[in-house]
Amino acid sequence: MVIDYYAVVCYRLVMELTEGDDNLRPSLYAEQLSGSAFTSPNHKRLRSWLYRIHPSVLQGRFSLMDEQPIDEELSHLIVDPNAIRWSPIELTALANGTDFVRGLKLIASCGATGEKKGISIYNYACNISMTDRSFSSADGDLLIVPQQGSLLFQTELGHLSVAAGEIVVVPRGVRFSVGLSDSPCRGRFEN
Repeated sequence: MVIDYYAVVCYRLVMELTEGDDNLRPSLYAEQLSGSAFTSPNHKRLRSWLYRIHPSVLQGRFSLMDEQPIDEELSHLIVDPNAIRWSPIELTALANGTDFVRGLKLIASCGATGEKKGISIYNYACNISMTDRSFSSADGDLLIVPQQGSLLFQTELGHLSVAAGEIVVVPRGVRFSVGLSDSPCRGRFEN
């Protein structure tokens, strides 16, 4: 187990300086900062505990500087460092007769999925079953996570019922269609 002694000392120092005065003693939020890849084994992971007055997601919005002297060659690229939330698709805005494929909405993409070197993340929402058609991914495996409603998958390998909070992985090249056991349904889809 790795112990971050700096964080422990800072926490103790704050508590000692404010001892006896609850008005001065802040409510600290513990956040863990990881310095390792999520694929590394637990016993090799490096992490630090940070004790903050406010959670980091509550900080103010970042804004661009007038001058960006660090790397002028990349100044045309604008990366938003602000916290972004991927809200699910509003079911009230869903058109009647939207099946699983028509209900896919791209929210993020990285790399080139067509070259099998990336990922695309979608929200989906649907209110009817797929009829007279199927779907298949030639790029890679699909991860489907229902957030609301249950899905009925009919694949070349058999039938599968997936409830909200469960996951299904469809291997690359396997054809499938999606039926609904209750309507409407929504969730995440990753390719």
